[in-house]
Amino acid sequence: MTITATFGVDEINASAGNSRTVSLSAVHAGQGDNTSWSAEPFPAGELEMTVTQPKMLDFFQPGKKYRLTIQAL
Repeated sequence: MTITATFGVDEINASAGNSRTVSLSAVHAGQGDNTSWSAEPFPAGELEMTVTQPKMLDFFQPGKKYRLTIQAL
């Protein structure tokens, strides 16, 4: 089984060294793929990740949406 979720970037903060902490949250119904895991029009979900790979430091942008795929291994 796979869950597909759409999250938007709320903020990006510089961390120690050459890294960034990215905070994302689930987008509202009609703005993404969140109906696969939430029947609510305003799904709740938060993700915070630290990006340290130099080529990925500028990948996330505030206000943009990203599709996440979650599956059991």
